[in-house]
Amino acid sequence: MAQVVNDAASILAGVYQTRVSQYGATPAKLGSIFVSFPGNNPPTNFQTSDVQNLITGAIEGGALPEPDEETSDVLHCVFMPPGTNPPPNLGGLHTYANYSDYDFPFDFDINDRSHMAWVAFGSKAFISSVFSHEVVEALTDPEGDGIQVNPTNANNWNEIGDVCTSTGLVNGVTVQSYWSQIDKACVIPANIPLSMQITCIHKNPRNDIAHPIRSVGGINRTENVPFRMSQLECIESIDRGNSFFVVGADGSRAEVKVFIHFPPWNRRGIRYIATVEDNSKADNLLSLPEC
Repeated sequence: MAQVVNDAASILAGVYQTRVSQYGATPAKLGSIFVSFPGNNPPTNFQTSDVQNLITGAIEGGALPEPDEETSDVLHCVFMPPGTNPPPNLGGLHTYANYSDYDFPFDFDINDRSHMAWVAFGSKAFISSVFSHEVVEALTDPEGDGIQVNPTNANNWNEIGDVCTSTGLVNGVTVQSYWSQIDKACVIPANIPLSMQITCIHKNPRNDIAHPIRSVGGINRTENVPFRMSQLECIESIDRGNSFFVVGADGSRAEVKVFIHFPPWNRRGIRYIATVEDNSKADNLLSLPEC
């Protein structure tokens, strides 16, 4: 689950979406992360209507906002679990779910559209490439009356991801190309990552697991300049493809990655940074001095 979330976050935070702005779309950002309650998984041979019902049920239960109460337009993307089979010839789909609410006497919302997508289970590369495909299409043609390529079709949407089939790596994550009218080509925007060494952290109290790391500092080895940023900014930088690491007093080196924790009292995930486990404790984040 953490791998799926981190790959999605990398796609959304990096340069992959930059070419959608030509169509009047604003690149998407990662929102809240939820895990489904036990027993709430879809049927083995699910249909899109099963995912739509999951979304509208979560809205009705208060886990997700009603469409007319969203502070900005939300795309609810459901990553299907292992053991499920998608409809034939589909690896993913974006559409919308109609939501109606009758809260007497003042709140009557009839068939408000909640934008949603689903991605079938598969390999790491399959999931991330399908997700990237659905995101750029949902941004540019959320309801079938936006940006399409010829031949356009109001029912069988022919969108900017459908005419492109090539895939590539952006920040180590597999994505699919999409049509750029400006470039007159299928494109995969990419960037050059930075190498960032963390040399100190700010965490108080230091050994209390209930208090997260507040900020980190160190040296940007690519540009040879110091940096200081909050944990959230560090997570966003890692999502954009930049590499963070710690060098311990014993000379060992550990990569810093983003992990996700689901508290037992909440189905919403919390993302945090930590060093990848190795044979040395000298290169852990908590071994570093206070910034």
